[in-house]
Amino acid sequence: QERFYLQTTCLVNGYSLEFVDHRIHHFFTYFDAISLLSVLNQDEYDKLRRRLMTYIGEQKEYHLKNKELEKNKQLIRLNYLHEFGVKHEFNKQLKEILSKNLVDKNAPFIKQQLTINLSTIHQYSLNALLSQQKPCHPLFNKEKMFF
Repeated sequence: QERFYLQTTCLVNGYSLEFVDHRIHHFFTYFDAISLLSVLNQDEYDKLRRRLMTYIGEQKEYHLKNKELEKNKQLIRLNYLHEFGVKHEFNKQLKEILSKNLVDKNAPFIKQQLTINLSTIHQYSLNALLSQQKPCHPLFNKEKMFF
């Protein structure tokens, strides 16, 4: 039921069915629980639950590390719109280009330990944009229209 709810929510918010299916498959593959896609097995579910708890700890550690890098002004965050192509290849090439060009020639390289975080901005479909709540305007309120 939860998976169905999440899929429906994503579809309503403008994500394509292909994208949603791909992300769900990626989730179960990443946490090594691909068998839960078709059959509910308590042992597999427990394994997934343990992996998720470990993942939460990893995320906290990652967040603390990024906070420290940000405090030391060693973190660069870039958000970009990605429409097509292999994202990890693009990220790899962009990091290489930025690493080469962001080096301060006057400072020792060891002191310039920069971390670059790249993330994508999702482009919503036209259906999602059209289905958003429109602002209320007196012109559209039938009770207040006078002819």
